[in-house]
Amino acid sequence: MFSRQPNKEQQTKDILERGSILHMALQDTDGFFIQPVSYGFSTKKGQIVLYFCGEKKGRKYEAYKQNPKVSVLIDHLSGYRIDSQQYLPCFESLRGTGTIEEVEGAHKKHALFALLQHCGFEEQHIAFDEILLDPELGFYKIDLEEVVTKKSV
Repeated sequence: MFSRQPNKEQQTKDILERGSILHMALQDTDGFFIQPVSYGFSTKKGQIVLYFCGEKKGRKYEAYKQNPKVSVLIDHLSGYRIDSQQYLPCFESLRGTGTIEEVEGAHKKHALFALLQHCGFEEQHIAFDEILLDPELGFYKIDLEEVVTKKSV
């Protein structure tokens, strides 16, 4: 049984918290591709912002420099159930669209903290200055414009 509900705030936050990988659909001159990344997030007044970091080189980097529009998927598989002799997955997902933008200054630090928090790292074990000052590492945000959540129970 599926339930689709456009952006219910608590359900959305639950999916963001339980998900572990952000799948980004990007496009470059060679076509479409999916790029999985670790992510962090913030929510404020119904607006969802996703954060990730990556090297400032390679296909992913070149793709969003050329075309910053992106589709995203975050999902979480919680198990399976038997229904009429079938095994059915129980999952929840969030999909949306947005625009990738590099963040700088205080926003860069916020992006790093959001990413580390979601990935389960404790702040005292991280060399923040070394990470934040690395010229080869970029921090990015995606302001989600359209969000749909889905839950299969």
